[in-house]
Amino acid sequence: MVVVLLVLVVSIKLVVATKNDTNYTIKTFQIEKGWGYSIFKGNNIIIRQGEIPSIKERKHFLNEEDALNCGKIMLKKLTEHRLPSVSYEELEQNGVHL
Repeated sequence: MVVVLLVLVVSIKLVVATKNDTNYTIKTFQIEKGWGYSIFKGNNIIIRQGEIPSIKERKHFLNEEDALNCGKIMLKKLTEHRLPSVSYEELEQNGVHL
């Protein structure tokens, strides 16, 4: 049985951060029931998040802005050499619809 997951990329937003010659990029992507984001270091995907982290249920980001806001939180932590995790409270504080 072959299962094919088709991800339709309708719109892509880019955020680029450069620190110590390391280039990170956030790209948002649309999926069947919402939005997600990927963080690249150079050309390599280091984080791909299609569901909202830190909540009990499996749920996609409601809109592109929510996905991008979560990605920005993670990107900030990466550029500060911190663990790239996000709490429920951080999501709320940054206006992510939960």
